Amino acid sequence: MPPERQLTDDLLAALNAHDVDRLGRLIAPAYHGADVSRRRACVGSEQARHEMRAWLRAFPDLQVTALDVLVEAPRVLVCWTLHGTHRGAFLNVPPTGRRVAVEGFVLLTVEDGRIAEARHLWDLAGMLRAMRLLPELPRSIAGSSPSMPA
Repeated sequence: MPPERQLTDDLLAALNAHDVDRLGRLIAPAYHGADVSRRRACVGSEQARHEMRAWLRAFPDLQVTALDVLVEAPRVLVCWTLHGTHRGAFLNVPPTGRRVAVEGFVLLTVEDGRIAEARHLWDLAGMLRAMRLLPELPRSIAGSSPSMPA
């Protein structure tokens, strides 16, 4: 198994165990993370730990499953699904108690055996719909694209 794949497996195991300290050890001190839900980048392993703690407060039963992992060293692309129950404030949204399932991608860059960079792209609108904060799209709009099943 390529070392980048092993690091990715270790990252997912730390996330699913809610082990923020272990997660922090997998991330480079000069880490740089960009996320669709944030205006500013996450910089440094300590800030990455802080963000993970915020996710776990908001979704205490959070679990992430890798649907697909592609490795082309030093980069790793992970297609994932996140499941959790919204029990704490998240993105300034008070707890809704709703169960969410969200899909996304992260492009990781590995340097010296640690994650140096991450670019997160995930379905924020889908999460907000699951929390019932955004309406579902009308069936006539949602099914209008030939590539989308009605």
